[in-house]
Amino acid sequence: MKAFKILLRKDVNRRNLSQRDVEAIVNALNQHKLQAGVVREGANAVLNMCYERENVFHVVDTDCVHILIQGLAAGNPATVQASCSGALQSISCVRACVRACVRACVRAGGRACTNE
Repeated sequence: MKAFKILLRKDVNRRNLSQRDVEAIVNALNQHKLQAGVVREGANAVLNMCYERENVFHVVDTDCVHILIQGLAAGNPATVQASCSGALQSISCVRACVRACVRACVRAGGRACTNE
């Protein structure tokens, strides 16, 4: 995840991400969602990828918002919570429909994420 975080700082890398690439990153994050360091770095990678509007829509089409909301749980280290909240903010800043999706997902405890 740390490598993705670093690579996604560059515009060219963010612009060339596909839906499949985003899904692969989110799937890896999901597989290791119980490891605080992986979640922290993964959330930072998501934040970086979401500087590109198209990537936000790719992220919303995955389970990523749900994973990030789980990272906000009180038992997680403050660095994980901060990284997850930053990524969620980055996702929700794109458009009203995405903000509505994130809000609905938060209200449902991360169980109702859709891109409608």
